[in-house]
Amino acid sequence: MSLILILDLGSTSIGATLGPLDTKASPGTCLTPLATTRLPLSPNAKASPEQFKHEVSQILEEVMQTVLGSIKPVEVFCFLSSIYYVGVPRTIKLQEDKPFAFTPKLIKKLVDEEVTVVKEEFTGRGWTPWLMEVLEREVVHLTANAYPLTEARGEIVNSATINTFIAGADQDLLEIIRQVICRRLNTIPLNIRSFASASFVVMRDLLPQTPSFVMVDISGATTDVLVVSQGALAGIGSFPYGYQNIIKQLADTAQSIPVDIETKLMLLTKDNVPPTLRSLITNTELALNNWRLELEKTSHDILGNLFLPDEIVLIGENDLTRLFARTLKRLPLTALTLSSRAPVVYEVGDRLISQLCQGVPVPGDSFLLLETLFCHKMKSLT
Repeated sequence: MSLILILDLGSTSIGATLGPLDTKASPGTCLTPLATTRLPLSPNAKASPEQFKHEVSQILEEVMQTVLGSIKPVEVFCFLSSIYYVGVPRTIKLQEDKPFAFTPKLIKKLVDEEVTVVKEEFTGRGWTPWLMEVLEREVVHLTANAYPLTEARGEIVNSATINTFIAGADQDLLEIIRQVICRRLNTIPLNIRSFASASFVVMRDLLPQTPSFVMVDISGATTDVLVVSQGALAGIGSFPYGYQNIIKQLADTAQSIPVDIETKLMLLTKDNVPPTLRSLITNTELALNNWRLELEKTSHDILGNLFLPDEIVLIGENDLTRLFARTLKRLPLTALTLSSRAPVVYEVGDRLISQLCQGVPVPGDSFLLLETLFCHKMKSLT
């Protein structure tokens, strides 16, 4: 059994987990980590690109030191939240006058061309000029003559569609991450992935009977929205509203401190809520409704008016996810439903996760759990 180090770079914190990964275990089984820790980024971390990179480097070193000690894992998986990368789904459509061979070589050529276009579009956007390094160029769905394919084998077709997901990040930032890991672990296999593609891979396989769904990933500072349509990653968006925004808004209203508000909010996730928290309940509902409106706007921008998902998958970092889930259940998203039936909302990290783990208790949040399940899947393929 090998030891694997998982690093997740979130929007407000960086975490590290060391644990064994048994590729002979049942699919969906996640083993208990040996050590795990998470440290917050400072409020001023994003003041400048230089400050941000310095703090990421410093905290990465600290969390690795905490969980590793003198242990050396055999492999490192590093997951980036949306503030660290740009990711775009692209659809390549082929329609020729004459039948043509739909081959892996043709797919590679077309994806290479699309990667070049994406790099030209996104290089230099943001704080300061930067060079985009491509992290992922995944073919997530194929069709030939309107029929889905698991792979192209040179079929003679009249039309074809290639759904891809292309993600890239600041080359300097990635180099800093690699240097920190290399200083600690020397030459070790390192896999850097976007959280979007990792969670898509996991949830697509865990929901095989649900070809179309929306994933809503809530972190401390952002909410990411991923749209999966007929098994393909069809759209991705983000807006700057997460747990911390809710807590700060409530703290300002109550003239209190965020830590006190967060403690009280955890009580709202329970079945029996103390009557003394009545005013907090009202203010929380108002704050969550603002979040919901932002989610509806972002979803509409991605989906348009023609998409009807079967389910919404809600991913959260802690038990406060339940409050967001209740908001969606009580106030269905018109941009997502387009019918009288509201999609099912899974509280990932709660009921669904306990089912996926088959009763195995896993410390940490659902963000980490999805990463671990992804690592399990990747290792089982090797």
